[in-house]
Amino acid sequence: RREELNAELQDIILDDNAEFLEAPGPDWLAWVDSTWFSIVCNVVVALNLTFMLLSMRMHGFESFFWTSDQLFLAWYLVELGVKVAFHQQNLFIGNASLVFWNWLDLLIVVSGIIDQWMLPSVLILSTSGTSVNAAALLKVVRWTRIFRALRVMKLVKAFFQGDMAWTEAAPFQFFMSGMIGINAIVMSLELDHEWGGWVWVECAFLVIYTFELAVRIKRLRVQFFCAPTISDMVFNYLDLIMVAGGILDMCVIPLIHTIRSQVLDDDGGESAEGGVAGEALQ
Repeated sequence: RREELNAELQDIILDDNAEFLEAPGPDWLAWVDSTWFSIVCNVVVALNLTFMLLSMRMHGFESFFWTSDQLFLAWYLVELGVKVAFHQQNLFIGNASLVFWNWLDLLIVVSGIIDQWMLPSVLILSTSGTSVNAAALLKVVRWTRIFRALRVMKLVKAFFQGDMAWTEAAPFQFFMSGMIGINAIVMSLELDHEWGGWVWVECAFLVIYTFELAVRIKRLRVQFFCAPTISDMVFNYLDLIMVAGGILDMCVIPLIHTIRSQVLDDDGGESAEGGVAGEALQ
């Protein structure tokens, strides 16, 4: 009787997910669910987030970052389009834990289109004499730019749904050891040689360390924070503090300044309190 109940439960689960698993689109679009396409999409998202962070720290490259933003948005639009063509209505209707990420992708694309394509066109019309409330429109532009931060959720989706078992193998551990050695050499070079490209190198190291730490936390779960030995616990918390400090310095503080300048019309650095707080956080 227990086996019969388990079989019935399995049939119910399969029936609930059947619409999502069986894509009604053409077979030649099956590559949309392939591993290589997912990898390409995740790489594009990682590059987009990297460029967003660098644009906060690097000045004089506005045209380059503007062009890259348009290309990234065009890619997200194509990605969503081919997924809709393959999964059709099943992309947004089905198991909530599955379609949630698809609705989030839709929100990212729609907010990007409004921010990067529609609102700039309306601003051009407002400057040409059309009766448009420019002040209210600028506030909308500033708020829609905050939605760009949601693009990091695309990587979060890939992280939680992906198989990270390969990170436990020897090649990945050897790679991380090599990165630590190279980082030590780079730190010594930064002290002796001034170069504007160091920020790109630092950002690359931070991405690698953040990924490695996230994988370890996902694998060890509570044991990461409550390791069986004191030495393991000390090194785990040390890694956590170093990565958190790097994210705070390179991502959080510039993001706070950007939000204040875009939304509150405040550069974040004029008041004494803001300057002292920024130095303390750094």
